[in-house]
Amino acid sequence: MSTAKPSPTTPIERRPANDKKPTPRPVAQAPVAQTPVPVSILVRPYGYIRVDNGARSAEPLAQHSAALLAGTHMVTISCDYCEDARESIEVRPGAENVFRLRAQLKASRLSFDVEPADALVRVGEETRTARDTQTRPFDIPSVRGPAVFQHRVEYELSRSGYRTEKRVAYIEPGKSDIVRGVLVPE
Repeated sequence: MSTAKPSPTTPIERRPANDKKPTPRPVAQAPVAQTPVPVSILVRPYGYIRVDNGARSAEPLAQHSAALLAGTHMVTISCDYCEDARESIEVRPGAENVFRLRAQLKASRLSFDVEPADALVRVGEETRTARDTQTRPFDIPSVRGPAVFQHRVEYELSRSGYRTEKRVAYIEPGKSDIVRGVLVPE
């Protein structure tokens, strides 16, 4: 038996005591690009939309399709008969992302040319004479998201000695209209 030690197959590397291995540096990763999410915006009754500060949609529709990045967006709803209405939406990846938004019709004004001129006119909770409505018409606001683009106004005409009449007027948004008539004596 031999007392000789086998020679190592791999040479031993000798380093000075102050020699350190290089510290691995993190590799800069490119930011992950967000993918736009399909979105459906339903406008009642219909209208244009503008998302954030983008361009207005080409057509006033009841249903708009868009692709938006996840997050909060401001949608402006408008139309020829509407005041601009703004609503915030939250787009979520993997969610349905259907938003039901409502247009805001422009207010209208209604006055009365009725005989006798001192007949009382009541619209909602307000009452004034027909004569007064000539210089101070009733302001007719709209609820948000009406089914049609017109105001439906219920009014009552009354004066002692005459039959009280209850009627309905339909007015285009943003317009002024005059109801004309004569009360019938009792």
